Amino acid sequence: MNRDQRYIRIAKACLRAVNQMTAGKQDISEEVQRVYEAIDEAFRQEFSSLEQEISLARDSLEQIAALDDGSLPVARKLATQALTQISYKGNSGPRN
Repeated sequence: MNRDQRYIRIAKACLRAVNQMTAGKQDISEEVQRVYEAIDEAFRQEFSSLEQEISLARDSLEQIAALDDGSLPVARKLATQALTQISYKGNSGPRN
């Protein structure tokens, strides 16, 4: 998932919260708080996914770094497995 797709998901979460507001209300502090909570939750979900991907990539890179000089096929296999796992989580394509 690229940056634009992440932004759209967060924007939709915010719009859902805003649409739940009651029209004509004098004090909208509760509604504003719901918008903040929706933004916080959307960011938590996005960052959780990114943290998992970073951890997977770090583990793979550490394994590759520990290989001896003649282990190019093993390094390729580790890199391919890591990329497949990251892509499997719905994050194919280059990151913006």
